[in-house]
This record gives sequence, C-alpha cells and structure tokens, in this order.
Amino acid sequence: MWTWFINFRHAFFYDELAFKRWLRGGLGFAAGVLTQLVADPLWSTWSASQWVIKLIPALVMFSAGSVTAPGSKKPQ
Repeated sequence: MWTWFINFRHAFFYDELAFKRWLRGGLGFAAGVLTQLVADPLWSTWSASQWVIKLIPALVMFSAGSVTAPGSKKPQ
C-alpha cells in the first residue's frame, strides 16, 4: 500500500499531463452529476442510497476521463 501511495504521489506531482487528466475526469464527473440533476427535478428529495445509485455513472465518467490515453507513454 505504501508503494502505491508513493507511486501515486510521484505521478500526480511530476507528470505534466496529470492536471489535464484530472481536469478531464472532473469535468466528466460534473457533467454526469448535472445530467442527473436536470433529468430529475425532484433531486432534493433523494435519499442517501438514491444519491449513491445516481452518482455511479458520474464516477464511471470520472474514472474514464482520469486514465492515461491508450497508446501514450508511461510518465517517468
């Protein structure tokens, strides 16, 4: 676990394209959340379990946007 954390920290702070990936993932997450909120005008009455279920697609969009593009080189 400690090795994973060290590798994550190094990739996050020293990879020049990390900001672009996290921004792309964050925008995808925001788009997913906003889509759910616009689609259901009664979002203020959702329970905690409904929030979790409705946010799963947004988390998938964040994950898809945050990964390195296929075919690109691994950051040093």
